[in-house]
Amino acid sequence: MWGKKGWIVAATALVGLVGCSEGPLGLESRPEFFLAEVNGSEEVGFNGVGHFIDSGVEEERGREFSLSAVMEENGKVSSILVWTYEGPPAVGTYPIGLPGGSGGARHHLGFYRTSNGDHHGHVAAEGELEITAVAGDRFEGRFRFTGFQYCTWDGVGEPVGPCRPPSEPMPGAPSISGHGTFSVGPVGPGEDEPTLPR
Repeated sequence: MWGKKGWIVAATALVGLVGCSEGPLGLESRPEFFLAEVNGSEEVGFNGVGHFIDSGVEEERGREFSLSAVMEENGKVSSILVWTYEGPPAVGTYPIGLPGGSGGARHHLGFYRTSNGDHHGHVAAEGELEITAVAGDRFEGRFRFTGFQYCTWDGVGEPVGPCRPPSEPMPGAPSISGHGTFSVGPVGPGEDEPTLPR
């Protein structure tokens, strides 16, 4: 379930976007830009200040690592979060999939929107994360994904949906597809860290 604080924290940290290659939507990605198509018609795009977070600690599930970006405009908050328990990735290509899903993907992606008190959570069912460069405290790369909405909440009543990323597809759920590129450094002093979906 999304508590208000948890939602805002989850919406405050992941991907700065770069590049000019054509993405899966048939549209050219732009510098510092993320683009998603929701429900086959509505397009959502934003410039986001990006960060990465490395827990540096090996826990039962592994070592948490995440990339994130957020934009707030006219009372609307859009954010994207890529996370894994594999630790910092090396240069290479990694499948994106549902957490705990049958496909065995170890990298996951969520897209979140808040507007007029309504919260919407989407999760990638499949996709690809490509890390193109790792240099000191910076990661660069790109991603593409397709997925679905798994939760909505008006901030008052009971949420609709599981409100935690499911391990299996949800038949009939609204769809989403998107792509972007990123060049991210570590979270700076005083900046919020994202809360990973559980």
